[in-house]
Amino acid sequence: MTFTVLTYNNFVGIVTDAYLIKNIIHNNISQNVDVKFIDQLQDDDVADVGIWIQNFNIEQLNRFKKNIFFINEEWSGNHELNNLHLFDYVVCKTNYAKNLLQNYKNVICLPFISRNYYLDINREHKYLHFAGRSIQKNTELILKQSHQITLIDPYSLHSPPNHFVHIKKYQTQEELQVILNTHNIHLCTSLYESWGHYLYEGLSTGNEIICSDIPTFTENLDPDLVQFVPTKINLDYTYSFDKQNQNGGFPIRQSFHIEQQHLKDIIDNFKPIGKNEERRKLFKNIINKNSDKLVEFFKNL
Repeated sequence: MTFTVLTYNNFVGIVTDAYLIKNIIHNNISQNVDVKFIDQLQDDDVADVGIWIQNFNIEQLNRFKKNIFFINEEWSGNHELNNLHLFDYVVCKTNYAKNLLQNYKNVICLPFISRNYYLDINREHKYLHFAGRSIQKNTELILKQSHQITLIDPYSLHSPPNHFVHIKKYQTQEELQVILNTHNIHLCTSLYESWGHYLYEGLSTGNEIICSDIPTFTENLDPDLVQFVPTKINLDYTYSFDKQNQNGGFPIRQSFHIEQQHLKDIIDNFKPIGKNEERRKLFKNIINKNSDKLVEFFKNL
């Protein structure tokens, strides 16, 4: 059986998704698997199974005998939602998302995987927030904190206060791995994530996690090992993620907002919980279990 994994090249999360899926298939099912960018498909790009990540092109679905759509529901507009019936399977990563899409009979839940970035290296009491190029990481709230925080912002989307360490240079995987391991407190305060690689990659290092209690985190993580910050579903048009959806272009997008004072209190009075080796074990258990589920799914197509 031949597979093609399809996405647009946004240089970040969905490309990571594509190669993680490729590796799962290559290592367990078939060596006949490629990653292709949707806007660069050639006439001879055909396969038994097309696996679409976040986006798709209706006119190209007939290249494949079966079509699978890995949906990131917060980025699904009416075009995507109105055409979900065209796929053999629509895959979401949480039961919460599956419930949002309960009217579509071809929707299934398959929790996802992330890369292991652990290094045996000295940790320092430093806060880390990975903004990347995303508008859903709740960076707006992080910028209001009074502690020194390292902000990974390779696209220079933010203007942090002077007491922040502002890293604007693109990080190689090796450089990112060092940063993830040396900073022992990761601030993962997303307004929403269909998965959230940056948290799970942080978890793989064993370091402390402070995160919003959004569904993809609460469904997978142990509250004795990470610090959940309570949220409420709300809209705040000073946030790009909410403002972008002001006219309802993403019908099932939801925003989970943290109360500013609550996050400040947790950071100001930080107390460790759990142990590093327990968090690393949790990460490995999540990834091994989810990898097995993905392998089983692809084998049974």
